[in-house]
Amino acid sequence: MYGYPNNDVAWAVCQTSDGGYAVAGYTVTSPWDVEGHFKEVYLFKTDANGVEEWSQTFGTEEMTAIGYALEQTDDGGLIIGGRIGPGRKIQNNTSSDAYLIKTDASGAELWSQTYGGDYFDTGYSVQQTADGGYILSGFTSESNENLTDRDMYLVKTDGIGTEEWSQTYGDADTREMGYSVQQTMDGGYIIGGTRDHWPPSLGDSDMILVKTTEAGSEEWTQTFESEEGSEDSGYDVLQTADECYVLIGTTSNEEGSDATVIKTCEDGTQSVSFLSPHSSERKLEKVVDVMGREVNPVPNQILFYIYTDGSVEQKFIWN
Repeated sequence: MYGYPNNDVAWAVCQTSDGGYAVAGYTVTSPWDVEGHFKEVYLFKTDANGVEEWSQTFGTEEMTAIGYALEQTDDGGLIIGGRIGPGRKIQNNTSSDAYLIKTDASGAELWSQTYGGDYFDTGYSVQQTADGGYILSGFTSESNENLTDRDMYLVKTDGIGTEEWSQTYGDADTREMGYSVQQTMDGGYIIGGTRDHWPPSLGDSDMILVKTTEAGSEEWTQTFESEEGSEDSGYDVLQTADECYVLIGTTSNEEGSDATVIKTCEDGTQSVSFLSPHSSERKLEKVVDVMGREVNPVPNQILFYIYTDGSVEQKFIWN
């Protein structure tokens, strides 16, 4: 166990070149106050056996900051992607910027940068690019109606976090979130994520892939829907050795959810698609919160779905 006395959450982990591990998320270093200024990006490093070697926090008293993505960089340091914004507003999902923090190998901050407009912007995935810069994906909002207005967001920076270009992808009547990005063999980028509508209803979301050029221009988009009435969400993507793509996520319906893996190629050929095995007799029995209290499912909190076959799934649904 790691962290401070109040509340700590880990969102990302990477193995480091010395065989240890680095973990990023957020920590609550002081009690809740009326403005909600209480979360800071939390970064800690362990050895190969999980023994903590050091920890660092990043943020200010006026802002709330969360780290969602983490990667070791070529110089042995670390790059963290996430979001930062005014404490109360970020809690209400009405104002934040996408956020990058670069550290040295000991976790000391070298630089940090923010990206986005005047409303709600978030970075969910970051990768160092072949030219020594960084690519960050997430979503952006063009108005304060952030629940109804979200587009997939891609930002390219140089080696010190200065923005070189940014692009958005999406339609006016849908919400697109880019949860994962990877540079592809041709120098472009592949973004994996989820497309849905607002207000949400069961079965209205699809897994989505967007392929771009090296300059961020959209080359093609593919969406994937398992069956009528199911809700499909994509969370991570990688390019395969045969230059196709694998997208993983979940497929949910009234009876529960399954892990989903899809392999697809540029021409749209879907060569592999399968779900994690579950009993066809499995039914949802109840939903409980972290205190074990039975609740109705609501966004923006950790919930546990308990099924009649004894299986339990932990879910966190963003809005």
